[in-house]
Amino acid sequence: MKKFKRQYIIVIFCIFACLNTAKAIEVTVGDLCYSLNGAYASVTGLSNQDIATVNIPEQITYDGLTYIVNAIGGTAFSNSKIKYLKLPNTITTIGTFAFSYCKELVSMIFPKHLNSMYSSSFGNCDLLREFIYISPEAPNRWIATSRTYVPNKVEYQHPPYEINEPTEIIEMISFGNSEFEYTGNKPTPAWKNNVEGYQAELLETDMHKDVGEWCDTLSFNFTKDAISFIAKIPYHYSINPVNLTAKIENAQRFYGDDNPEFKIIYSGFVGTDNESNLTELPVATTSATKESPVGTYPITIKGGNAKNYTIAYEPGILTINKAPLSVKPKDCERFYGDPNSFELQYSGLKNNETEPTWLTYPKIETDATLTSPIGNYIITITDGVAENYEIATETGMLSVNPAPLTFKVSNTERPYFEENNLHYNVIGFKNNENENDLNAKPQISTAATLSSPVGSYPVHISGAKASNYIISYEDGTMTITKRILTVSTPDYRRVYLESNPEDIRIDYSGFVNNENESILIQKPVAEISANENSDAGIYPITIYGGEAQNYAFNYTGGHLIIDKAKQTLEWEQDLSNINQGEQVELTATSSSGLEVEYLIADNDIVSLYKAGLRTFLDCYGIGEIIIRAVQNGNNNYYPSERIAKTATVKSNAGILENKIANEVILSPNPTKGLVKIKTSQKIENVEIISMQGQIIRQFKPSDEYLNLADLQFGIYFIRITTSNGTSIHKLIKE
Repeated sequence: MKKFKRQYIIVIFCIFACLNTAKAIEVTVGDLCYSLNGAYASVTGLSNQDIATVNIPEQITYDGLTYIVNAIGGTAFSNSKIKYLKLPNTITTIGTFAFSYCKELVSMIFPKHLNSMYSSSFGNCDLLREFIYISPEAPNRWIATSRTYVPNKVEYQHPPYEINEPTEIIEMISFGNSEFEYTGNKPTPAWKNNVEGYQAELLETDMHKDVGEWCDTLSFNFTKDAISFIAKIPYHYSINPVNLTAKIENAQRFYGDDNPEFKIIYSGFVGTDNESNLTELPVATTSATKESPVGTYPITIKGGNAKNYTIAYEPGILTINKAPLSVKPKDCERFYGDPNSFELQYSGLKNNETEPTWLTYPKIETDATLTSPIGNYIITITDGVAENYEIATETGMLSVNPAPLTFKVSNTERPYFEENNLHYNVIGFKNNENENDLNAKPQISTAATLSSPVGSYPVHISGAKASNYIISYEDGTMTITKRILTVSTPDYRRVYLESNPEDIRIDYSGFVNNENESILIQKPVAEISANENSDAGIYPITIYGGEAQNYAFNYTGGHLIIDKAKQTLEWEQDLSNINQGEQVELTATSSSGLEVEYLIADNDIVSLYKAGLRTFLDCYGIGEIIIRAVQNGNNNYYPSERIAKTATVKSNAGILENKIANEVILSPNPTKGLVKIKTSQKIENVEIISMQGQIIRQFKPSDEYLNLADLQFGIYFIRITTSNGTSIHKLIKE
C-alpha cells in the first residue's frame, strides 16, 4: 500500500513536470535527456534507467547549437539505479524529487554555483550518507545528511532540511593555528583534512604577511580515485606586531645655537625592514630652546607608527654647553680729572643679548686714576664668570685727554655813573683744583668808564694758562642802565567848587655827575585829574612825559584834597495864621540847592506830606506846633544850621473844636474801606468832612462800622458827636 502511494505521488509530479515543460524541447544527448529552453539545458532524465555512473557535462551541443547545462529537473533521476553522479559547476538548481528513491546513491558533491534545491530533491534516498558542498555560501533550502562537509560552518550552521539522521556538519579543513607573530613573510598555516576518504592538497596560500586580523580564502584540491574537486576554504587568522625600540641618541650643542637634528636609533626590525617601513616617523622634541641656559635637557620621542611593530621609546639627553664669548674693554677716552667709566664689548653673544648673564662680574682695571696726567693707559679684565658663556678676554685702551676749562665772563649791569664791577667764573676745575693752580691767571677788561652813557659794553677775557687743561673763553657784556631820577610834587588843598592850583611845583632827586634838569631831553609834566566840579575827596597828581639819556624816572606825585563846602538855609515864610483843614507848602531853601528836610514832633494838629520834591503841611487840628528845617549835607557839603518856625492853626468855621479826641478811637486808620469807632460814649452823629471843610457823608449813630470803600484816596476829617461832646479826627483813606 505504501509503495502504491509513493508511485502515485511520482506520477502526479511527472504529470506536473510534463505540463510545465510542454513548451520546452525535449532532446536526448548521450545517456541523458534534456529540456532545452533558450540558451540553457535542464537534465530531465536518463535514456537508460540501468546506468550506474553519470557524468553530467557543463554544456551540450544539439542541432549545431550549444546549451549550458544549469539545472537538474524535477524527478530527473527519481527511482534510478545511479551510484555515482558528477555535477558540473554550471548547475545552479536541483529540482523537486530530482533524486527521490535513488536507493543506491551514497554520496553527492554539490558544485560551487549551486544556489537552490528542495527538501524533496533527495527523498527516500536511504543510503545517501555523504554531502559535500563546495559553494562558500549555503544554497537556498540546503539539505544535511549523515556527514555533510562544508567549506565554512559559519555559513552552514542550521540546515533547513535533514535526511538520514543523525546529521553532522563537518568543515572540510580544520586549522591548527590561527595566531602568528610578524616575521616579514607570509605565515604557514597548519591544517587537517576532515573529508573522509579524500586526499587534500593546499593549492595556493595567497595570505597576508602584515599585522592584522585576516580572513583569506585557501584553495584545496580533494581527490579520491577518479573523483576530484577544488574547494575554497576561509581561513581566519591574526598576525601580531613585534616590539621595536626607538632610542634617541644623546646630543650636545652650544648655548644660543639651534638644536641639532636628533638621531633615532632603531632596534627590533625584522628581516630587511628598516625605517622606511614606518608609516609615521616618530618625532624627537625637547623643551630646550635657543634661549635655554647651559645644562642638560631630556629629549623625548613620540608619534611614530608602524603597522607591524609596537614601538617602545627611549629618551635621550641634550647637553647645552657654554658658548665661546670674547670680552674686551671698549677703547675709550675721558678728560683729565674725570672718573673712569668702562664699557665692555662682546663678540659671540647669542639670542640678541646685549650682555651675558654674569655669575661673577669681571674686574675691569687700569692704572689711570683721577689725578693721572694725560696719556694712554691699558685696560684689563679678570675673574669674569658668565652663566652661559666661556669667557676669553682681551685688553683695551683708555686715553686721558686734557679737560676743558672755561673762563666765562659774568654778564653784569650797573647804573650810570658807578664804578665797573667785572668778574668771571671758571668752569671745569678737577681734583679740587682752583685758580691758585693756574700757571697764569686771565685778564678781564672793558671800554666802559664811570661817565660812559647808558648802553651795552663787551667785556673780554684772555691770558690764562694751566696744565692738563684745554682753555676756552666766553666773553660777556656789561650793561650800563639808566639811573633812577625821582620826580615828585607837593600836596595841594582846596574847597569844593573852587579852582585847581595853576602852577604845580616839580622837584627832582637823584642827579649825579654835577647834572641837573637842564640835561633832560624832555621835562616831565604834572596833571590833576579833578576839575572845579569834582566831588570832595582826594585826587592824585599824575607826573609823566620825562625823557633823559641816562636817567629813568620814578614818579611820586602828590595829591589834591577837595574839602566839603559850607551851606546856609533861607526860610522867609509866615506860618502864624493857618486855618484848620488847609494844606500849606513849606518853602525853605538851601544855598547848596539840596532838598530841605522838615521835622515835627508827634501831634494831633498837623502832619507832613511829600509830593515829589515838594513838602506840604496838612493842618487838621487846632493849635501851635514847632517845625524845623534842616539840610543834612552830602559828599560835597557840610550840614546846615537848623531853622525853627512855629505854625499856628486856627479853627475853621465848618469844623468844631476837638474837645473829646482822646475818648474816641478809629480803627483801622489808615483804612482801605471799613472803619470802626471805639468809644464808651453814646454816639449821636458821625460826619465825614473834606479838607476844604465840606460835609460829604453822614452816618447813623447805630452804625458800628463806617463803609468808606467808595471814597477817593486822600486825607479826611471825621467829626463825631457824643453825649459828652464833639471830637474831630484825621482819617487817611488808602
